[in-house]
Amino acid sequence: MNHLISAVVIISLFAFVQCYLDLNGVCTKHEMTCSKTCTAVAYCHDDGVMPVLLDCYGVTPYCNLGKCSNSYNPYCNQAYNPLFYCPEEDGTYPDPLDCTRFHICLNRTAYTSYCNQPGLVFSTETLSCVKESDQHQCGKVMCLGNGTWVSYSTDEKYAFLCENSTPIFVKRCNESHVFNVHTAKCEFKCNKEGLLPDLSGDDPASYIECSLLYGRDYIITKRSCPDDDRVTSYFDPNTSQCVAIYDQHDTTTHSPPIKYNNNLKKINMFAMQLLKLFHDNFGVNFI
Repeated sequence: MNHLISAVVIISLFAFVQCYLDLNGVCTKHEMTCSKTCTAVAYCHDDGVMPVLLDCYGVTPYCNLGKCSNSYNPYCNQAYNPLFYCPEEDGTYPDPLDCTRFHICLNRTAYTSYCNQPGLVFSTETLSCVKESDQHQCGKVMCLGNGTWVSYSTDEKYAFLCENSTPIFVKRCNESHVFNVHTAKCEFKCNKEGLLPDLSGDDPASYIECSLLYGRDYIITKRSCPDDDRVTSYFDPNTSQCVAIYDQHDTTTHSPPIKYNNNLKKINMFAMQLLKLFHDNFGVNFI
C-alpha cells in the first residue's frame, strides 16, 4: 500500500511541477518554485532529485514566486514577465498580453497586480477584476508589425504601440473617444443617444448630441450652450444640461444669485420692533 501511495505521489509531482526539471522530471537546480496549478510550492532541494510539493492553504491558498500567497498569479513564476511602460497620465491600465493582470501607473511607475481568483478578468469598464462573460471578455493585443498601433480587443479607448512584435506603449483616450490606429489620434464616437461633453477643445460651453437614426449609425451634432449679453452658460456633464454662470470667475457654481430681498424685509421688521420696544419701555427715541 505504501509503495502505491509513493507511486501516486511521484506521478503527481511529475505531472504538476514546473520548476527546473529535466525531461525525466528530475530537479536540475536547487529552487523554490510553484506547481503547475499554482496551488503548491515545489521544492527542489538538490540536483538530480524529485521535487517535493508543499500545498498552500488557508488565507494563502496560492503559490506566487515560490511562496504561498493570498494573491493569485496565473503565471506563478514562469519566465514571462514583460515590462510595462507607463504613459505620462496616471491611471489603471490593462496588460496587453494577459487579461488577468493590470497596472496602476503613478508618476510613470508601474505597480502590477493580478486578479486573485481563476475565472476573473480585468475590466477596463470597472477598472477591477470581474467574472469573465460575454459582457466582460478577456482582452488582448495582437501585434501585426513594428511601429504600428493596435487597439485593445475589448475597449477601443486603449491602444498599444508595437515594436519587435511586442506591445510596449499604451495610449488611453477620454471617455466617449476611441483611438484611431491609422491616424494615431483619439476620435469621438457615440455609444448611446444623449448629450456628452465635447473634450476636443477648451470650450466648456461646447457639447455633442448623439442621435441614433438608422441601425447603429449615429448622427453627431456639435452644439454650444447660450452665451450672449444676457447670460453665459456651460455644459454640465453631471446633469447633461446647460448651466448659467453667475460668477464670471467661477464656472463651477450651479446656484443662482442669492436673493436678499426677503431677508432684508425680515431684518427691517425686527429692527423696527426692537426700536419700538426701547421707546415704549425706556422712553428712548432713536430718531
